[in-house]
Amino acid sequence: MWRVCNEVLPTNFNLFKRKILDKPLCPICWQEDETILHALWSCLAAQDVWHNCSRKIQKLKSQWHSIQEIMNSLDSTDQQDLVEELAMVAKRIWMRRNEFVFKQEFKSPNSLAELAISDLRDMRNMQMKNSTRDQRLHNQNVNWSPPPIHVWKINWDAAIDKAKCKVGIGIIVRNHTGSVVATSRLNRPLYPDLALTEAIGALEAARLCHHLGLTNIILEGDALQVIQVINSRSENWSSTGMIMEDVKGQLSTFESWSAIHIRREGNKATHELARNALVTSTSSLDVDCIPSCIINFI
Repeated sequence: MWRVCNEVLPTNFNLFKRKILDKPLCPICWQEDETILHALWSCLAAQDVWHNCSRKIQKLKSQWHSIQEIMNSLDSTDQQDLVEELAMVAKRIWMRRNEFVFKQEFKSPNSLAELAISDLRDMRNMQMKNSTRDQRLHNQNVNWSPPPIHVWKINWDAAIDKAKCKVGIGIIVRNHTGSVVATSRLNRPLYPDLALTEAIGALEAARLCHHLGLTNIILEGDALQVIQVINSRSENWSSTGMIMEDVKGQLSTFESWSAIHIRREGNKATHELARNALVTSTSSLDVDCIPSCIINFI
């Protein structure tokens, strides 16, 4: 619907304005210019389809200035179902228009409405499945869990102080029994960009593992976007992206590694350590001991 609401569908009228076509007329009715509003709503062929839709759709007035205006009139939570129906039917009307132009095929209004209803049902079923999956994932990664034997899990988090342009990074290394092997608190002056800070936190976590001589690690954090970038093969040459490339390069030196996401609730200890790093005067590395600031979170 983005292309529809921004008036960029290749209708005859839009192609005519770009001097690609000689005539802007609708290829179905040949009575009016084929604007997006005409093609998807006001054309008699389109109206035949809308008359086969739900009663709420049928009760909408026929005169509008644009599809965007129709969508705006339905822009409320209690009318979300109506917005979804309108989008699916409009999609099917546009597909039928293209089939007619390029294949000389033309589906009946009733069959088109039935296809749109089927599309809508499939979409909602998929949304329900995704919601169930997301809830299951939420339940899985809401609590911290220890790594397998001979593997170390490294959690990291970042905190920012916008007023002082300062960032704090907390890192906790634990073994398969859940015992804390080492912790690190880092603070440094840096523009308080959270994505950049989280990326630097991931890099510092990988460097700490290398410093400790660990070979099999799991990197775990609550910055989902950072985790996704670490696990992707694509390159990103933004300032944050270049840090992430350094993270990938550092991780490639380990015998085995993985990067997984955990929700903030399961990363509270590391978050508290990052916050504490903001108020400490110097960075610190503690081995085989737990800083007092996180004892209640371990």
